[in-house]
Amino acid sequence: MVMRSNKTVERTVQAESQIAAANTSNISTVTALGRLEMFVARKRELSELEIRLGRMLEGNADIAFILGEAGQGKTTLLRAFAERIQRQYPGCFVAIGNCNAYTGIGDPHLPFREVLESLIRSTEGRSWHQQDASALSLMGLHAIATYGIDLLDTFVAARPLLEQFSIQSPLGDLSWVAPFQTHLQSLVNQSRQSVQQKALFEQYARVLQAIAQQQPIILLLDDLQWVDVGSIELLFHLGRQLQRDRILIVGAYRGTEVAIGREGKRHPLESLIHEFQQQFGDILIDLNQAEGRAFIEQLLDATPNHLDEEFRQTLFQQTAGHPLFTLELLRTMQERGDLVLNHNGAWIAQPSLDWTLLPARTEGAISERVKRLNSDLQELLQVASVMGDEFIAEVVAQTLNIDERHVVRQFSQVLDQTHQIVRSLGIQRDGEKRLSRYQFRHILIQRYLYNNLDEVERVYLNEAIARVLETLYCETREPTNTIALQLAWHYERSGLTAKATECLYQAGLRASQMAAQQSAIAHFHHALKLLTGLHNTRDRHELELKLQLALGSTLIKSHSYGSAAVRDAYARALDLCEIINDPLQRFLALNGSWLNHLARSEIHRSHQIADECWQFAQTTQDSTLLMISAWMQAETAFLSGNFGVARQHSTYSWKLYQTWERPLQTALYSQDPGIPLLVKDSCILWQLGYADQALQRSQEAIELALKLNHSYSLAFAQGYRAMIHLYRQEVEQVQQWSSRVVDLATDQGFSVVAASGLFMQGWAIAHQGNFQVGLAQMQQALADYESLETDFLKPHMLLLIAEIQGQLGQVDAALVQVEAALEFAKDKLQGFYEADSYRLKGELLLQQGSSTTLAIAQFEQAIAIAQNRHAKFQELRSVIRLCRLWQHQDKVKAARSRLSTIYHQFTEGFDTRDLQEAKVLLENLGGIISAPAPSPVLPFDPVLLESNSLQAPSYPTITPNAAFLERLATLTDRERELLNLIAQGLSNTQISEQLVISSKTVRNHITNIFSKLQVATRAEAIVQARNAGLG
Repeated sequence: MVMRSNKTVERTVQAESQIAAANTSNISTVTALGRLEMFVARKRELSELEIRLGRMLEGNADIAFILGEAGQGKTTLLRAFAERIQRQYPGCFVAIGNCNAYTGIGDPHLPFREVLESLIRSTEGRSWHQQDASALSLMGLHAIATYGIDLLDTFVAARPLLEQFSIQSPLGDLSWVAPFQTHLQSLVNQSRQSVQQKALFEQYARVLQAIAQQQPIILLLDDLQWVDVGSIELLFHLGRQLQRDRILIVGAYRGTEVAIGREGKRHPLESLIHEFQQQFGDILIDLNQAEGRAFIEQLLDATPNHLDEEFRQTLFQQTAGHPLFTLELLRTMQERGDLVLNHNGAWIAQPSLDWTLLPARTEGAISERVKRLNSDLQELLQVASVMGDEFIAEVVAQTLNIDERHVVRQFSQVLDQTHQIVRSLGIQRDGEKRLSRYQFRHILIQRYLYNNLDEVERVYLNEAIARVLETLYCETREPTNTIALQLAWHYERSGLTAKATECLYQAGLRASQMAAQQSAIAHFHHALKLLTGLHNTRDRHELELKLQLALGSTLIKSHSYGSAAVRDAYARALDLCEIINDPLQRFLALNGSWLNHLARSEIHRSHQIADECWQFAQTTQDSTLLMISAWMQAETAFLSGNFGVARQHSTYSWKLYQTWERPLQTALYSQDPGIPLLVKDSCILWQLGYADQALQRSQEAIELALKLNHSYSLAFAQGYRAMIHLYRQEVEQVQQWSSRVVDLATDQGFSVVAASGLFMQGWAIAHQGNFQVGLAQMQQALADYESLETDFLKPHMLLLIAEIQGQLGQVDAALVQVEAALEFAKDKLQGFYEADSYRLKGELLLQQGSSTTLAIAQFEQAIAIAQNRHAKFQELRSVIRLCRLWQHQDKVKAARSRLSTIYHQFTEGFDTRDLQEAKVLLENLGGIISAPAPSPVLPFDPVLLESNSLQAPSYPTITPNAAFLERLATLTDRERELLNLIAQGLSNTQISEQLVISSKTVRNHITNIFSKLQVATRAEAIVQARNAGLG
């Protein structure tokens, strides 16, 4: 492939125009053939679609799928339907979304992003967008501002919309415009948190519903055999939600590719269609069932002709009525002069027509057609084919270094209007920049052109196109991560593995932000696979490290904290941290590893990791690291049963959170850290005897989750709210909150949260009197929970199952569960339900008929453990059981004294079942109930701080480093710029790309910076820089 100068190109313009003019006599019929196939040959199918359109216009949403193979006219039928709607029903809006053969499977929600873009952008060149485009665009913007704010920068880029307001003059009620612009500006200026899938889907549906109330919508989704999983899930959601709306959805796909499946599994579209058939009935329009000979008759007879039966039968035998092949063959015959117009304007076959010289397959017909074009047009098409089914004329022009306007003319006037090889998709504007978009009229044409490039040309062109795309999107100010997957595709095929891997990383982050976790995981895995072919340099290790951290975080969202995949990702990340010696990245990797060990109840290792992170955070004096490491200490101490220490760490962490402003890196969490802080504090407060404050904390967690509009956080907070009610033995409230958890977590795929919700729901069912059903649900939920490689709640679950079994008289089975809980706690060093285990064992031994001495020993052991751990409610329950036994043994005085002591330590929660039961028993024992002391709302429990068994942690005071500030002033402007990027967490490679300097120059700058600042490690530099306000 040779680059051509503009002079060379201009010399060909006149010749090309003459060729085009010479072909004009044939072109009108060639064009007519294409339009005839659209409007004539598919009469039955068009009529069926119009019937569905009529039902939709009456207010009944409908859906249909066009089934056919390559070249059978699926896309043509969709476009024919679109043009007919615009002619006959101008009040309707038609939007087309396409899936991509190159990137579609991994490009989240691609067809639905295209649909939404067309709803809110004024796009030139598409006939079905021309009417009232500005009014429709404003309508779409208003709908997003009102119902779909989270669709910004997920389905639609925010920056171009902000610029669109500067060129549109909206009319009517403008009260929504100013706050919408403010929100757009905030998204442009800063990154956004990930939004959960359900929220995005619900908002997408509401936006469509809002527009459909004013203008009926027809969504046409093409090439669904390449659809991504996220789009399948969104389509399923829309099918359930849009029942009584004026919305019609028509999809098209290749049946054979769907039947083959995907990656050894059933194609996701197949399940979706089955579900929709149950809901909507007959939804398939099968083009394979259309009679091929009938198609040929309709096509030929749509124009005047004298083509006899022999011609028609031979044509059918040659093409089997395949639409694309038939059209291409007729075009070939016209161009060769085998078909000509007679003096009456009717088509006749020349006597010289030799069928044996005509191409025998579709590919042959395409080949002959392309080869008749001059070399310059072929070259334009070949470069365009490298971009895929759709392409941008300006990219083709810049790749070949020729005039953009000339290339646009060639595509529009010659290759579109004259030769019918491509079609215009219109112009997309971004400020002053315009992008002219085109599409091959059939993907078989694109594939033929691409496959006829040799390997050297493909590598060269893929690299050239990728670099042009990067430059072009920088000029348009569109974020390059929106085309990261496309860039990765081109860079991988050009052999630039490092660039491809970086782009896949960006594509994975974008997919995760769009709640398409499976796509994100696939991109990260693909990137890691590519990395195996690179040499073991520091840049390679840094790139793999951030991939492993991102993969671990994404796996947590889609799998569970305790999964082996999460463990492996963070274990590899820790190995890489050792190689590159980056303490801050090690902190992030340790945090993920700690979550994994904690979920698997590996308490000893969790303690070790939490201690290491706590010590590192104390040396840095970084408030974010201190907040996270204190929370890690609180969680680990809680599972160990050290509730007092847990409370102290939890309080310190919460104090830092309240003044925390900087968002964490995405590698750390799948939710805002305030949520786990609040829910864990609620559990700690319950154990320490503060039942009302525990309930209040759980409510605060729910309110924060609602404020954040984050589905996982909400499900997480609701689950712990149900658990607090379970602690309080409030059956109706447990039923209410656990049902909410199950609905949300099941819908969103939060498997661990869903399993725990089902367990608590089963507990509520059992306590409402349906013991067998409730017990069965609890046992199944426990099995589901264990299958997710997460078991830190297992001892509690076993005890709750044992309680129900005891009530059913299944004492032996219940004792087995209790022993399993005790054994588990012993092996895992887990102590937060140890006291309850011994208490329940004593109750079951009494129920079994064992000696009271043995039972009393269990109660006394439970009380001793609870007192040591300051677990007030666990101690109270054991004391109540012991005192009831003493009451029967006439040890009233001892029972009264024991119960009175623990009862009067409580300052709140007197409406709980435990304290109500204790009060009644104490009165029966002749005890005096004195007024409770006011409940302390203090950062620490004074009783705990006086205990010799606990050592209050030493918390550092964060102060600015004056000496560092003085040294900071010695840096040059360039060095300060680099330090600011380091403080943001950028790697050397990212800094090199952003500042357009070599990696060696970056390393030299960093050496000088560290020397001037007198810091030894990158982590120390980051912490000190952030404390100084950088980053």
